Amino acid sequence: MHTPAFLKLCRRIAVKFYMINLLKKIDVFYINSDQFSEYRRFISDIYREAFAQPPYNEGEGAVIRFTAALERHLFRQGFRCIVARPYPNHPIVGFAFGYTAQPGQWWHDTVASVMNSEQVKKWLSDCFELAELAVKPSFQGLGIGGRLHDNLMADLPHRTAALSTINAESNALYLYRNRGWVTLVKNLKFSGGLRNYKIMGLDLCNSFKAGLFANAD
Repeated sequence: MHTPAFLKLCRRIAVKFYMINLLKKIDVFYINSDQFSEYRRFISDIYREAFAQPPYNEGEGAVIRFTAALERHLFRQGFRCIVARPYPNHPIVGFAFGYTAQPGQWWHDTVASVMNSEQVKKWLSDCFELAELAVKPSFQGLGIGGRLHDNLMADLPHRTAALSTINAESNALYLYRNRGWVTLVKNLKFSGGLRNYKIMGLDLCNSFKAGLFANAD
């Protein structure tokens, strides 16, 4: 007769193999600005679910602001978006997108204002801004975020990438650290905001050499 501990171990092994098999079936693919209308609602829904969770605890106002900003970001230079779905004809369960960071953009100029001239030259002069990455909570923990990140970053023509993430322990922060992102600014409050954010940077050339994008398809 098997002990409870043995049965628990068997369940854990079964769940692990299920997750591995599911991850193999996840379809990760790019969409362009012309295809975006087909996925806009799903992207907003994923954002709503993912960022309602701690430590973000964002409400509907944040979703509205995100959706409005998304319409502007679509037409920025270097815009790139990737989405994930578990199998064909299933709604997407994750997304990531970004674009070339340039002077005159709100995020770029806010971040540049708290950096010295050397930092701006090194990190923002030829930079891809990772604007957002999110996975539905029910599909988190399967490695989907890592695949979205790695495929979005793969083969970028930029020298560096940069992002902002809430200054709290989170799955996103864990992912970024494991992919070689480093903290550039420890605490930044964006205008009108109450929370502190980390500004992180990634040297894309060194990351490719180090093989940090192992999940790129």
